[in-house]
Amino acid sequence: MQGPPGIAITATDTAAGKTTVASALLHHLRSRGVDAVPFKPVETGCPRRRGRPYPQDAARLRRASGTPEPLGAICPYPFHAPLAPLEAARREGRPIEPRRILRAFRALAARHEWVVVETAGGLRVPLTPRCSNRELLHDLGLPALVVVPNWLGAINHTLLTLDSLQGARIPVAGVILNDLRPPRGLAERSNRRVLEGLGIQVCTFPHIPRGRLEATSRRVPWKSILHHCKR
Repeated sequence: MQGPPGIAITATDTAAGKTTVASALLHHLRSRGVDAVPFKPVETGCPRRRGRPYPQDAARLRRASGTPEPLGAICPYPFHAPLAPLEAARREGRPIEPRRILRAFRALAARHEWVVVETAGGLRVPLTPRCSNRELLHDLGLPALVVVPNWLGAINHTLLTLDSLQGARIPVAGVILNDLRPPRGLAERSNRRVLEGLGIQVCTFPHIPRGRLEATSRRVPWKSILHHCKR
């Protein structure tokens, strides 16, 4: 299914740095005059504000894009418990409806040039008993950008995630090896070389010191990433 212009950012695991990568991409697009809007279908681990879960990651993405869209349009399913969406939804008595997510996505896509989607957790995290992030991305019709934490285990996690995407016939826009910390060991220094030796094109997202998102974003090869997104 072919979707509107945009990209879906997923990962090999939780806490891989998806929100940072998505924020940097939104900042990049905004600086070039592109009307790009974020979409975070589900967010868990949200603190309560005025008695309701407040989606902090979605709010961060909203700030990066500069969009006036309300948070409810960007994140239709915020949950308080820091759990997989299926379990967080069960605990709050609010089951996730994939059709509602698709309607919210299409409404945003109709109002903006680009949509940057960020999943909750990794590719196979369940949203319902029959729908994981993988099935959702397939229905959204966007290519996937895979964020991989650059540490020991990255190679196996990358290959498994790419196999899963291929099995679902989801095109891959690229793989980002994310330096969540300054490279320390042999694995961090060699992961990219090994992956590229296996025929996988990889972009490196450098470690971002606190408060330096904009400066670091300029070091990311977005042109290459977006080129592959549009193939």
